[in-house]
Amino acid sequence: MALFLGSCKKYDEGPFISLRSKEKRMSGEWKVQKFLINDFDSTNCFNKYENAHFIFNLDRIGQSVIACSDFSANPKPIIVLNGKWEWINNKNKININYTSSSGAEDNPFELCPFIINNSTDWEVKRLTKNEFYLEANCDGEFFRLELKR
Repeated sequence: MALFLGSCKKYDEGPFISLRSKEKRMSGEWKVQKFLINDFDSTNCFNKYENAHFIFNLDRIGQSVIACSDFSANPKPIIVLNGKWEWINNKNKININYTSSSGAEDNPFELCPFIINNSTDWEVKRLTKNEFYLEANCDGEFFRLELKR
């Protein structure tokens, strides 16, 4: 008799099976690999600041942080968005609500999913140890965020 551990394919883009929990795979720091708005490559939205690196951090207790740092000049974050996340829809989606920002005079993410106090449901399309793909519809626009470790 074979013992089958882990979870079967839950997300459209995989993985087929994983021995790690969804929370363990999701938590930690992620870098923006690709950002699409209405299927148009808008990754440059995260490259507004020269030499900047954006890090999405989701922890297991529901905290979400986006930090932007210019590591060539100073590792201290230029911009920080703080919020909360939670699983919804049988862990097929996560809801993220950014509640505060600091470090910049204005929020460089004047896009629906990143506006302060705007709650957005992101459908998880892929969740592996090293890849995390999310999609959302917000204010009539389609967003896809591809994150990598």
